Amino acid sequence: MFFSGVYVLARKPWVLGVADNTLATAAKLARSIGVKPHFLVFRTWYGGDLQGGLAALRILARAHFPRVTWMCNALAEVTMLRMLGQRAIFCHHNLFCNENTFHIQATPIEYDAIYIARLDAYKRLWLASDIPKLRIITANPLDKERLRLWGCDHACINENFLSYQSIALEINQANCGLALSKKEGGMLAATEYLLCGKPVISTPSRGGREYWLDQSNHLVVAANSSAIADAVHRIEPSKWDPLFIRAGTLERLSIQRRILFDYVCQIATSVSLTSIGQMSGDWLHCQYVHKTEFIKTLTLDH
Repeated sequence: MFFSGVYVLARKPWVLGVADNTLATAAKLARSIGVKPHFLVFRTWYGGDLQGGLAALRILARAHFPRVTWMCNALAEVTMLRMLGQRAIFCHHNLFCNENTFHIQATPIEYDAIYIARLDAYKRLWLASDIPKLRIITANPLDKERLRLWGCDHACINENFLSYQSIALEINQANCGLALSKKEGGMLAATEYLLCGKPVISTPSRGGREYWLDQSNHLVVAANSSAIADAVHRIEPSKWDPLFIRAGTLERLSIQRRILFDYVCQIATSVSLTSIGQMSGDWLHCQYVHKTEFIKTLTLDH
């Protein structure tokens, strides 16, 4: 959802939450009907270095320089963008994870570990090659031939696209979740694991997932397959408290939604909700508009 539409957060003026790779399309559609929104642009790839900062400026140029605030998953991104003269705040895009969909369920354990990841090189799936009972959930299962090249053809992979509810059940059937990239964005899956009460096995990384991790909910492991497999083997469910893991994640969700709520209230006179308590995962889901419905939604209230 997050990567194919916008979240309507206020109407006077229009305040729209959008992924950076969707900004150009959303801005073009808004211009076509004479609407000038304030876009809250969430970074989808780490941009805390000069290369990342310049990439943001190129995104802005392709969108013909609409009014934006950059919403960043890491403080380094905020610093870089402000150095480049941009308006930027720390506000993690994983706040859109739905805690009412991803929750603890009583179900038998089927897998040693689960990895929710695209079958792309940056996800480094080969690091999971030594895990015996490995579950992979991906958005591009037609590329599953890559698993053989990475030594993961023994993994159980989804054949078709799965609903969020189905993914949540799959997470609950694993002992832990994997986060193996060296660099990416905020990694939605990391928060989804934690909301289901599962500890995370992570490699050192840049991108923002570290915000959600603390000593009670994850292990950081060297980026080699034997170390990853050993860490998964050492995971003993009895030593991890699912309720505590989930509670800590809900607290971080609340903090990030408070940041978003307060910022929207600063820039809009008509906000779509009256209190931070209303900004649940279900409420955010209801504010989502797919790009195919974008013009109709804005035209109705314009």
